[in-house]
Amino acid sequence: MARKKYKTRRRVTKKNYRADTYRNRQKNSGEINRLQQRILNFLYLAEAPRKLKEIERAVATSKTGGKEFASALETLVRSGDIIKNNRRAYTISTAASLFEARLEMNHRGFGFAEELSKRDESQLIRQEKGRKAPYISPNNLGSARHDDRILVRIFKTRKDDRAEAEVIGILKRSSDQLVGIYNVGRGFGEVLPEDPRFPFVLKLRTPPPTTIADGSAVLVSVQSTDEALPT
Repeated sequence: MARKKYKTRRRVTKKNYRADTYRNRQKNSGEINRLQQRILNFLYLAEAPRKLKEIERAVATSKTGGKEFASALETLVRSGDIIKNNRRAYTISTAASLFEARLEMNHRGFGFAEELSKRDESQLIRQEKGRKAPYISPNNLGSARHDDRILVRIFKTRKDDRAEAEVIGILKRSSDQLVGIYNVGRGFGEVLPEDPRFPFVLKLRTPPPTTIADGSAVLVSVQSTDEALPT
C-alpha cells in the first residue's frame, strides 16, 4: 500500500517570524513609495485637481490593493505634498518639494538634479538659483537617463547643505538613441553605451543584422531602461 505524503510545515519561531514581518514591511513600504511617486507624477502633469477614482485608475496596478493606494494618498496629504479641496479632489500643493530638473549622471551610477525650476501658483515654471544641485542616489534614479528632463522630489538636506532627491517621473527624454559597443551574449546580444554617463548594459530584443560583428560600434534605439543591467 502506498504511503501517504504529508506536507512539511515551516516551524514558526520568533526569529523567522520577525524576519518575515520585516521583509513584508519592506516590500509594502517600497510599493507604497512607488505609488506615491506615480500619484505625484500624475497630479503634476494633470495641472488640475483630480477625483479619487481618476487617480486610482491612473496609478494603481495589478500588484497594488486598495489599502496600499489609500495609505500612499494619505501619507502625501499629511506631508503637505498634495491637498484635498472642498470638492473632494486632489492637487499638488505649492508647498511641495517638487522641482523640474535636468539629470546630470556620473559614471559611478549616481546623478545630480541640475537646472532646478519650480512651478508657482500661477502655473509658471521659474528657475531656482543659488541652490546646490541635489544628489540622486542610484536607488532613486528609477529609469531616468543622463540629460533627461525629470521631475524630482527633495526629501532631505545633508550636513554639507546639499539636498537629496528622488526621481518622480520623466518629463522628456534627452534621446531615444545611443551609440555603443555590441557584444555577443545571452539572447540577441548586448550593447555597452560608449558614454560612461549611461552606466548600464542594454539587452537587444531583436537579432542584429548578420553584418554586425562582436565588438562593433552600433547605434541602437532605446525602448526602455527598466530592464537594463547596471555596469
